[in-house]
Amino acid sequence: MTRAVCGFYFSNDKGRFVLIKKNRPKWQHGLLNGVGGKVEEGEFALDAMRREFREETGVDVEDWDPYCVVVDEVHRYEVTYFRAFCPDRNLDRCKTMTDEEVHNFPVGAVFTLPVVHNLTWLVPMALDSNVSSTRSVWRDNSPQQE
Repeated sequence: MTRAVCGFYFSNDKGRFVLIKKNRPKWQHGLLNGVGGKVEEGEFALDAMRREFREETGVDVEDWDPYCVVVDEVHRYEVTYFRAFCPDRNLDRCKTMTDEEVHNFPVGAVFTLPVVHNLTWLVPMALDSNVSSTRSVWRDNSPQQE
């Protein structure tokens, strides 16, 4: 099973957050998503989240909170979703470090921007203080785009 991570980095006031414009995989090309990528062999999901965010934005974030795991047994993948909050309320430190552009947006724009389909529920879930560390597991058996 392929394991991946995806993180949403929010301003402390929960008004803005960081997204990345995806070039890959093919089905995400041109869409916005949280920052993340594959978990390497022998790596913990939290370490992968820290590494991916640093590689893609140039910012070290230590305090990632896992809040949801999505498992797709048909396509054999598992994604752990994380959230973190910017202590200095300045998301502008996040810069484009790869061929995928990093931007910050108002949180409410998740409903109008060209985002990966599940962000419309994953982002509000990340901001829900009643959701705590990976107690939420969702099994995705819907057909996925290739």
